[in-house]
Amino acid sequence: MRDKDIKILWGRSGNRCAICKLELTPDGTQETLGEMAHIVARSREGPRGNETMSLADRDAYDNLILLCPTHHVQVDKDVGTWSVARLRTTKADHEHWLSEQLSAGGIRVATFDNTVFLAQREAAWMEASRGQVAMVLSLTPLRVSGDTLDTLDKPVIDVLERAFVPDTDSRVTQVNKYRTRPTEFGVVNEDFPNTLHSHGYSIQVFRVGHCEYL
Repeated sequence: MRDKDIKILWGRSGNRCAICKLELTPDGTQETLGEMAHIVARSREGPRGNETMSLADRDAYDNLILLCPTHHVQVDKDVGTWSVARLRTTKADHEHWLSEQLSAGGIRVATFDNTVFLAQREAAWMEASRGQVAMVLSLTPLRVSGDTLDTLDKPVIDVLERAFVPDTDSRVTQVNKYRTRPTEFGVVNEDFPNTLHSHGYSIQVFRVGHCEYL
């Protein structure tokens, strides 16, 4: 599946099962309950797979429907009840219902107060940059609800230590793995030389899924 199709499906489905409206990533869980089901199966031997649709089109948004695990099993086992036409109608009705609910205020997206976090990061940036020019890149998940990563897991550390950073004379070098250390918020690999006119960097991965490159 293409990232574009996945994002469109989750966005237009509103993080809810198209049949029962169950919220698929409830607060307090580290895993999603959502399953991206195929209306026409990916293989011709699967549920509703004998439709005249190219194999390439079967992973596209138009052929996907977001379901909870219970209804995913149900629609694939009871093909007689859950035909291609009924699933497409169910998907369209759900997206229309979601649009109406959002317009009427029936569904609200909870606000997230990150002012304390931003103030802490600003103070850290000011201290780290020592009044010099700095560039910051931050990536934050759309949904933040507590710790979602074990930042000391080997896959996280491996990705962090494969990063490349700018060096002098317009070169790039791989980070020094011996500069990786745990922090109060997650894990960091950083190098700030004592001289003011040297290059320095800080790459942090936070347990909430936030990533930051200074």
